[in-house]
Amino acid sequence: MRTKLLLFSVMICIFSTTNGQTKKSPNNKIPKAKTHIPVVKQEKYPEPPRVEVLLANPGDGNVTMSAPPMVEAPKQISLYLINGEMITARKVSELDNIDFKKIKKFKSDNRYTPEFEEVAFNAFLEKLLNDSPNLEELDLQNCKIKIIPKIVNLNTNLKAIDLSYNNLTELPESLALFPNLEKLILDTNQLSGLPQSIIKLKKLNCISLDKNHFTKFPEELFSIPTLETLTLYKNNLKTLPDQFNLLPNLTTLDLQYTNISSLPPSIATLSKLNSIGLNGNQFAEFPASAAALKTLKQVDFSNNPIDIKIFMQSLDAIKWRGLFSLYDLKLTKVEYEAVQEKLKMIDVYH
Repeated sequence: MRTKLLLFSVMICIFSTTNGQTKKSPNNKIPKAKTHIPVVKQEKYPEPPRVEVLLANPGDGNVTMSAPPMVEAPKQISLYLINGEMITARKVSELDNIDFKKIKKFKSDNRYTPEFEEVAFNAFLEKLLNDSPNLEELDLQNCKIKIIPKIVNLNTNLKAIDLSYNNLTELPESLALFPNLEKLILDTNQLSGLPQSIIKLKKLNCISLDKNHFTKFPEELFSIPTLETLTLYKNNLKTLPDQFNLLPNLTTLDLQYTNISSLPPSIATLSKLNSIGLNGNQFAEFPASAAALKTLKQVDFSNNPIDIKIFMQSLDAIKWRGLFSLYDLKLTKVEYEAVQEKLKMIDVYH
């Protein structure tokens, strides 16, 4: 009997323990905070169309590749009116009803559309030059212009003309009818001289004649003391006249690749000159007239056939402080270090 009671007690203990382990305990966990993350709605823009291009592959035959979409060429003509309105067109015929007296700025760039209406454009240009008294800026790059139409009317508002990348062989004397012109860009034409009337442009401060056919410095420019920027890059000048004292306001002078081997003494009188380009010429030494200028801040003397001995001696005369570019002078490491030692206060780049 005692054995049965003992066995019954053990069974009760086992049952109680098992029941305690399987009974669910209360949930004491801290509930998670509900964090609200704002979702930014992303706009879906349609993808630009792809152009399938077949490329020949010797190993696998033709391979199809996706190319970027063709981009429409920009409008070649832009008109800015005195009331702030802007008009664009592809052909001058689209501008038949334009009031020329309202034009403030004209820009025509033909580099994207080779089929230019030459006859129609020349007639339009003649009216633009003569019947637009409020015209201030005229940009005619890449328009295949061979000759400037006849100019008969005075325009005192025109301040900037860009005729670069055309086929001009000469400029008209009537350019003087733009007496307040300040900027004249004539790069990449076939000019070999300037009209005498250019001396009447007494407010001209910038003229660019890069990549033309000048074999002689255009001395008419010495009659324009207001000039601040003068560039003659890639003209075969060989020599320069000694009259630069007549250009006292010159700050930038670019004579790169003009085949010159010396500078005239009058260059030393340019007390406002801060940049001069002498790259790609025939200098054996650094010119004394440029060395004497205290205002210079940037000088490109690269790619010249220097004589190292006289070149090193010429550096002793330098009075300016700034950036001195000496690329392609065929200096050895020792020679270059000697230049740096001599010009401690100048940033020398080799």
